[in-house]
Amino acid sequence: MQTWSTGHDRLFWYRDYKILDQNQQMLGKATSTWFVIDAKNRRPQQVATYFNRKYTDNTEQMFPEKLKRIREIPDAALSKTVRVRYQDLDMNGHANNIRYVDWIVDSLSGDFLQQHCLAQMEINYLAEALRDDVIEVNLSQQEGAHLFHQLIRSGDRTELCRARTVWRRRPKSEDGNL
Repeated sequence: MQTWSTGHDRLFWYRDYKILDQNQQMLGKATSTWFVIDAKNRRPQQVATYFNRKYTDNTEQMFPEKLKRIREIPDAALSKTVRVRYQDLDMNGHANNIRYVDWIVDSLSGDFLQQHCLAQMEINYLAEALRDDVIEVNLSQQEGAHLFHQLIRSGDRTELCRARTVWRRRPKSEDGNL
């Protein structure tokens, strides 16, 4: 895996990634946006407040433009609920961001997952989940192979994340098995 900074502005740092095989052929690519939150007041902080080093940004970008926020998902239906467990937490006491991905994938049926493989995922993290929060994992199928997902904290109805996934049908083997 290769990763590098692709720029920053007042509040955000941007980072791109390349996943290569042993022959340097690209297997996957990703981009992420990072920001710093003040632990006391829970507000985003300007990048310069925490990082005063001069970083050189790489001009190679994995995507032609910055990804935009996923639109609201008005017709999402409940597909599963989960409770945030201790082992889901990161060192700050929040649900680790990979757990959101786990909950999204786990909300799909076993038959669907056996017949499809994930081709693309875009996720917007909107709020943090804490231990013992009950999370509703909602799903909406739109635009063909695109699925839209929404995680909502049941207690206060806070939207925690929105995601868009694209799935490809797995090829069948000659004996008919996946």
